[in-house]
Amino acid sequence: MRDFLSGAYIEISGAQIDRQFRINFRATVELLQAALSPMKERGWGRVLTLGSINQTKPEPELAIYAALKSAQHNLCINLARQYAPFNVMINNLSPGLVETERNRWRRQDTEGWKRIQVAAAPFLARAAQPDEMVGAALLLCSDAASYIAGIDLMVTGGAHLAGAMARNES
Repeated sequence: MRDFLSGAYIEISGAQIDRQFRINFRATVELLQAALSPMKERGWGRVLTLGSINQTKPEPELAIYAALKSAQHNLCINLARQYAPFNVMINNLSPGLVETERNRWRRQDTEGWKRIQVAAAPFLARAAQPDEMVGAALLLCSDAASYIAGIDLMVTGGAHLAGAMARNES
């Protein structure tokens, strides 16, 4: 079964857009509204929003998802400027292709999945495992991130480099 996030842009229903908006943007806004004041009062906080490589390198069939992740990243940068003076560091983690339950339907076609992995991470030719995101998340949520504010940490297996490399080669 295909993911509710994907599909041809023109075929995405209003209900699908609303659901994506609630999950991929509104939930973040509401959680941040609840969390930031207590962190500011305490004088310490770490916030990690989960973005996607799609926020800067969107896949055509994920237009709405990519746009919402881009909006979330913009919100992260805006809030990082406001809260860093209070030792509340807000950052974004942007995974590339990760082998998750959400994309299990893609893995049913073994050859197709191999092509997707190579296209998504040409240097490593594989999808990440979910636990490969842990180190980056722990860094950004710890005291070690005391001087890191408003970054977008791309954990993509180098996928974000492939586009830049192709542009530089042409």
